[in-house]
Amino acid sequence: MKTKITLFALMLLCMPAARAQQVRVTFLTPDIVRIEKSADGAGRQQPSVAVTLQPEAVAVKTAQSGTATSYSSSALKVT
Repeated sequence: MKTKITLFALMLLCMPAARAQQVRVTFLTPDIVRIEKSADGAGRQQPSVAVTLQPEAVAVKTAQSGTATSYSSSALKVT
């Protein structure tokens, strides 16, 4: 149940808006994902104070369906 709620929150975070946006999806471990969203499309290069874990080498599969992109690891899927 916790995973479904987390993924629903991520879906809301990634919903499109009227202006250009940039979304970065980083798998830190197979079951921890960092989502960064920039409303101005410029991105953010500042270090996070909430996520301090350095990313592991995680095998991530990417799938495209229409305008949606899905990213999946061995533990979870982000759509």
